[in-house]
Amino acid sequence: MQSILIALLLLGETPASSPTPETLRASSRRWAEQVSFGCSFRLRSEMANSMELAEKGEYDPKLGSAYSRWEARGEFQKHGAKMRCLVEFGPPGYQYGLTKFDITLEPVEEATNGSIEVRRFLRRSEILGEEAKAVLVMRRGESEGRMLLAGLMTTASVLPLAPIREDAGQPFGSLPITRIQKLDPDHVEVLCEIQQQGRIKETDFSETRNRRVVFWMTPDPPVVEKVEERVERRSLKDPKLVLGSEDRRAILSDFKSCPGGMVATHVRYFDHAEGLKAPRWKIDEPGVRVFDWKSDDLGQSPPTDADFVLSVPPDWRVLGLKSKLPMGEVRSLDVNKLSPTDLDELEVMTAAYGPPFLQTGIGRLLLSWAVAAGLLGIVTVWSFIRRLGHGPIASVDGSTS
Repeated sequence: MQSILIALLLLGETPASSPTPETLRASSRRWAEQVSFGCSFRLRSEMANSMELAEKGEYDPKLGSAYSRWEARGEFQKHGAKMRCLVEFGPPGYQYGLTKFDITLEPVEEATNGSIEVRRFLRRSEILGEEAKAVLVMRRGESEGRMLLAGLMTTASVLPLAPIREDAGQPFGSLPITRIQKLDPDHVEVLCEIQQQGRIKETDFSETRNRRVVFWMTPDPPVVEKVEERVERRSLKDPKLVLGSEDRRAILSDFKSCPGGMVATHVRYFDHAEGLKAPRWKIDEPGVRVFDWKSDDLGQSPPTDADFVLSVPPDWRVLGLKSKLPMGEVRSLDVNKLSPTDLDELEVMTAAYGPPFLQTGIGRLLLSWAVAAGLLGIVTVWSFIRRLGHGPIASVDGSTS
């Protein structure tokens, strides 16, 4: 018995140290809630011909559309539940493509203090040429996964927090953990699997999702070094028929020690989908989509309260506050001090669905047509009634018409 315990100790596998699904979920949650850091970062989007070439950094500039290749710069601060994220894809209105129908990526800024979210973004209609510069202040959602995020843009842009770019509680989401095993004294492999059935376009299917998560167990709390996922959808009528599949991988490296835990300064995400994603916005393209996130200064400057004060330009509207901030001058919005009692939630709900239809260009155009048609109808009816009021019109030969 003693020899067995000695062997287990050499392998790093003591009964007390063996992780369980509960302890891993709790430690991941603890890391997400307590870790604090600030950084500037670069996020690059590319395309590759295979997963192997993508991991080697060998990209193909001929693959995909203009939307598939871009580079963004950003800033991110996190201090416990407080977060702020600013992402700039280039000069305001910069287009990744040759025509106005290609994608225009606008700067986005998001912040939260744990109970309130603030989003500053530019709504643009490429076809109608309209813009709406708005800062929305709203109550934060209660979703568990959103605890990691400042807002929607953080999911896509701050990969150390969301390495597979989804806001469902990282790194397992709602997937059940089926097995945990040690790879070496410092690393643990966690396997997750779920099967579900559905129906799309009169086709019944079965979908299997397998995820593999590798933890580096030396830090406290442990941190994720790699995520691999395979999704496969098959026909229920003909199980050999694969309707669609998706392979995703995330590799986290170059960790820095920060208050509350270790944080990766380099994250690479790879995604290859066939048949699962909608063709709109040119996302389901041939090849492997690559997102490469890197920060050179992560952890060097701890966040302060001043990092969570947003500067609102003079020509931007602030929506969602009971105390209105008039346009015409630069305004400071202190996220540290906002609370639910400061909100005008009805204004936020109205803003979330965009401006009233009749205030849009197409709305005004249709309204003008409707007014013109209405006036023409009134004139026609008036002329008809006037004609009836005069009775039959007699002709020279005595006939009537």
